[in-house]
Amino acid sequence: MKYLAILFISGTVIAQCSLGSSSSGGNSYTDKKANLSTSDLNRIVRDIWIVEGGGKSKYPYGIEIRHHHYTTAEAKAICEHTVANNYRRWQADKKSNDFITYLASKYCPVNKKNWAKNLNNLLSRESKR
Repeated sequence: MKYLAILFISGTVIAQCSLGSSSSGGNSYTDKKANLSTSDLNRIVRDIWIVEGGGKSKYPYGIEIRHHHYTTAEAKAICEHTVANNYRRWQADKKSNDFITYLASKYCPVNKKNWAKNLNNLLSRESKR
């Protein structure tokens, strides 16, 4: 099932992206032909929240743009937008094999070496439940 996801910040549309479920039914972090399902998008965003410090973080979801402090809702919308857009970019990228590693190269600063590892660990724990 496919549908259009529209992400808002303060009432303004910031992204429209077509999302759908993977035909294989599993996660699609290595299958470039699969669409990113809503449940996978939500899991990735939720786990980014955890990796970035959760409620204790100065910057929710690790979103810091020019030292601006976003509300949690705004930061979540930016995170969702970033994950969805980078998923489409990853699908078009001929070099990268793993989406989470690709996302880490776009999402987090160079000095965050363990970000992808931590995110992958959280995602794999959830898939075993």
